[in-house]
Amino acid sequence: LYVSFGLYMTGKKAWVEPFSGILGGLGRWSSDAFTGATPLKIAAEGGAVCYTKMLIGNISGCMGETSAILIILGGLYIIYKKVASYEIVFSGIISMLLFQSMFWYFKISNAVDPLTALLSGGFLLGIFFMATDPVSASSVKEGKWIYGTLIGVLTALIRTFSSWPEGIMFAILLANMFAPITDYAIREYKKSKKGA
Repeated sequence: LYVSFGLYMTGKKAWVEPFSGILGGLGRWSSDAFTGATPLKIAAEGGAVCYTKMLIGNISGCMGETSAILIILGGLYIIYKKVASYEIVFSGIISMLLFQSMFWYFKISNAVDPLTALLSGGFLLGIFFMATDPVSASSVKEGKWIYGTLIGVLTALIRTFSSWPEGIMFAILLANMFAPITDYAIREYKKSKKGA
């Protein structure tokens, strides 16, 4: 939907203010939606964002974009339970922060600071809960590091150089294409090394 109907998904429709209060939209029979610039888009356009609000989730945004603390806690829990691969998560976060820092340091247009890039957008949700899917992710330990690094690098590249403010979903899809090839190449390399 995001690719096919980008204009409608990112800015053409009229935005509706979200309900406030304890129950929010759960207490009313109406739309609980807000359409407008998300913190990632605001930062990319040179605006100021509040890190505290992004951490606790007191911002408007898409699912997975509103409370970084809760996403991190949930992500650490699934890593602790060995449901998610820490190699994918850590390599993805480190590589995204590294590349985003380079782009921001060299003042490349649309590059946001690394902390904003980490806390805003769907990166944390994507790297913890989507990229670690055991079916489509790399299954070899070395491949997991490569797979996570590829996702982090591609996310920073897509966010900075494309017309889309978000990049994690495209990065995961592209990395998924290379996961089986990476696993195969690593297994073959290990076989050849054992044979030698």
